[in-house]
Amino acid sequence: MVLTSSTFSGVSYQWQKNSVDIAGATSQNYSATSNGTYRVRQTANGCFKYSSAVSVTTAASVAATITANGPVTFCTGGSVVLSVNNAVPGYGYQWKTISKY
Repeated sequence: MVLTSSTFSGVSYQWQKNSVDIAGATSQNYSATSNGTYRVRQTANGCFKYSSAVSVTTAASVAATITANGPVTFCTGGSVVLSVNNAVPGYGYQWKTISKY
């Protein structure tokens, strides 16, 4: 998830995770790749302020198990219903057709 700070002239940035400075994270944008609470400290003219904290939770990948209600090889006009057996609440699934020709 890319976090973006507001900007104004002469500002410097220091991103933090769980209230600890992240080494090298000193640009307007920060790409959060792990769980935690993030915020940025903006400094200008010797004064600083902190942004509101943002909680980031990374989703675990899920291996879908797909089953068919019949043969998966059929003639033109035939069909088969595919289902995801272990669907996870809150996850979306995108079906994709792959042709071997």
